[in-house]
Amino acid sequence: MRGSGGAFLVMMMMMCMFVIVLAVIGYFQYNKRSKKSGEDEGGSPGELVITEDGASMTEGYRIMPRREKYVQFPQVTSCGTERPKDYCSGYDVNDTNGFAFVYDLSLKDSTSPKYFECPGGGHDCWYIEKYDNEGTLVGVDNKNGESMLDRIADDIWGDKWDMENHPMVQEVKRGMEFKNGTLVAKQKIRSTINAGDVITPIDFPTSLYFTGLLIAMKLAGVEKPSKITLKIRNARDLFVNSKRPADVTTDVRPEDIQVETATPE
Repeated sequence: MRGSGGAFLVMMMMMCMFVIVLAVIGYFQYNKRSKKSGEDEGGSPGELVITEDGASMTEGYRIMPRREKYVQFPQVTSCGTERPKDYCSGYDVNDTNGFAFVYDLSLKDSTSPKYFECPGGGHDCWYIEKYDNEGTLVGVDNKNGESMLDRIADDIWGDKWDMENHPMVQEVKRGMEFKNGTLVAKQKIRSTINAGDVITPIDFPTSLYFTGLLIAMKLAGVEKPSKITLKIRNARDLFVNSKRPADVTTDVRPEDIQVETATPE
């Protein structure tokens, strides 16, 4: 009996040691994954990271206007269809290109986002959404690789926008604020966004979201981001789904684009 009892004790001790070893291994694996996750989602000091869940600013020290001045929208959803717009010859239809935008301070007096040509003529001024192989939005760049978000940020923090009287600035002041490192609704916006909710690129077309976010940051007294990083997953789905039959025969207004899972009249 004594021999049997001793063997039982040895067996129990070995099982306890095995459980402890597993717990230690599990702890270190969890720590490793958590650290990697934090590195993926976060950013360097002063970096603004925008994902499909919203924006986050790493500390280092729906109401939208009916006219988004400074920005116009070439109807690239017609490109590659039976009745493309004349300017589609300058747009490369492929899996990595999406919506196109024209941003310029000279458009401040425009009364419509409808596009005809670039401010200097022609169609070489476009900023085009860029997706990676998984459909994640990683940039909105022009033909020279320059970022529209960087350009807007430079102009806003360079005091080239009228932060007192511009209609879009007034709308942002009333409806949203940059709080705790992200964009938050100050009051009910549409039926799906209540006061206090985080506003994300899935709630508005991307250009509206980006511009509203940067305006809110400036109004909050935040320094200009040292870097702006885009990681908006499934953003290409919005562009693909916007290619409706109606796009072939009618002019599609930006507010008609129904944002479902990804980024004004």
